[in-house]
Amino acid sequence: MLRSLLEDRFRLKLHRETKESPVYALVPAKGGPKVKLSADQASSSDVNGPSPAGAAGPNHGAFRFGPGSMIGNAVTLALFAKFLSQRLDRVVIDKTNLSGRFDIQLQWAPDIGENPLDLGGHTIPLADSSRPSIFAPVQEQLGLRLESAKDPVEVLVIDYVEQPTAN
Repeated sequence: MLRSLLEDRFRLKLHRETKESPVYALVPAKGGPKVKLSADQASSSDVNGPSPAGAAGPNHGAFRFGPGSMIGNAVTLALFAKFLSQRLDRVVIDKTNLSGRFDIQLQWAPDIGENPLDLGGHTIPLADSSRPSIFAPVQEQLGLRLESAKDPVEVLVIDYVEQPTAN
């Protein structure tokens, strides 16, 4: 609906393209991963239909956010990578080769370049700045590491746009 409105009012023309771009690869750190498999390998949304309020979506478990903290219950590492992508200046790709659902707890201080929004787009209050940035806690608390890499990423390319038409 929004797309048709933009196409109509702004004469917007765009296409998707895959470009090689800087990313972060989420990989196991030295010493191995410390993430714990969840007892709930079929998240509540798998069993009971639609996800409850605060859940990350169907079949994804749930996240809870606070100032500089995140708790994930029965979440996949692919979804955790999406969470990290929303806070950093690059896309994060899960390259851990770990499957299943995990219970994850993470505490950090927002870095420059981090987007302080939850998955619903709501602002998260600033955290205690005495905590380390998100990179160190991912490694220390979860036994995972964010490694710079280049990978194909899908981007939207605007081909044409003009001033909106009058009502």
